[in-house]
Amino acid sequence: MNARLASLPLALLLAAALPALAQHEHESHAAYATHADAASAATRARFKADAPLSREMAAIRAAFEAQLPAIHAGRLDAAGYAALGAEVETRVATMIRECRLPQDADATLHGYIGRMLAAAGRLKRADLDATAHRDAALETISAYNDYGVRFIDPAWKALKP
Repeated sequence: MNARLASLPLALLLAAALPALAQHEHESHAAYATHADAASAATRARFKADAPLSREMAAIRAAFEAQLPAIHAGRLDAAGYAALGAEVETRVATMIRECRLPQDADATLHGYIGRMLAAAGRLKRADLDATAHRDAALETISAYNDYGVRFIDPAWKALKP
């Protein structure tokens, strides 16, 4: 895990990621004439995950799966939650940097990784109580599980919250 990246506040991480997001343009979107058409088509479509996306989502799953017993037993401390948040931020930054998806798939993915980053920010907050940390962990798991409904990813396996 990149220690420098893990120590950045969420706002700085997002600001650093914006140039990569802006460069994340794809030419395959010409098939959609309007945003409404694209949104309508996207609600029906399933997208194929590329190798970097699949690898990073699998790593997020593994990190949360390893901590689920402690989360449910109330034994995961603030440092443990912060480590999960840092892991999510690191993995999402790698996705943004390395994924090469068609524009419609990319736009759909951003909804899931946006939810994950918002939850990761809460996971890293030392001032939150155990319930708030647990809720943020469950939101990350929910976003991961929702990703698997919309993306064809051979490595994906639902996480039972």
